[in-house]
Amino acid sequence: DKHETQKFLNKAYSLFEPNFINEINARNLLHLGTIENALNNFYVAYEHLDNASNIYMQLYGSKNIDYISTLQSKAACLNNLGETQKAINLEEEANLLLTTNFPDFKITIANSFNSLGTYYYENCDYNKAIKVIEEACSIFEQINENKNYGYARALSNLAFCKHTLDLTYDAIEIEKKALKIHRSNNDSIEIASSLNNLGTYYQSIEDSKEAIKYSKEALEINER
Repeated sequence: DKHETQKFLNKAYSLFEPNFINEINARNLLHLGTIENALNNFYVAYEHLDNASNIYMQLYGSKNIDYISTLQSKAACLNNLGETQKAINLEEEANLLLTTNFPDFKITIANSFNSLGTYYYENCDYNKAIKVIEEACSIFEQINENKNYGYARALSNLAFCKHTLDLTYDAIEIEKKALKIHRSNNDSIEIASSLNNLGTYYQSIEDSKEAIKYSKEALEINER
């Protein structure tokens, strides 16, 4: 009986082994692509990520969270290469797949909207950027993720967009919300970044007193 059981298991394993190996390869390629992208080796990163997405597509089709993740990583890589419109196309595809097939993945969807907003911004489509980043912020608020790092980053991105359109008073109020989150998370790097943003915004409306206050605090944090 043990012999027959082992034969059955070996046969079953042989049927699943190719997919299992391909799955491991795809995960390794995704991991390598993410690392290479962080190291600014964008062309190498994109090649790894593209190979990973092709494997996931062959294994599972497009309605797969790992496939969608590779699309988003490829979008970030393309954006780093200056291929912003291609990045937009990929992130839009990923966002549609997420909202259609994984509606309960709220944080992932919110982060996708935020990424899409940054790409729209870099493509100088500021109103579209504001619209999707506001959608990201709305999702974070709906699920009470008010201390989430992604929410704070979305707020900062929204503030930056508003400032670009000379809506600087709005930008200041939004950035202060981001700063509050970073303070609650005791994230010194992000606190300093947010303080610097506020210093810039106050300087642009010629409020030198507030600009100096925030910029000075940012400098003190950076020098620690």
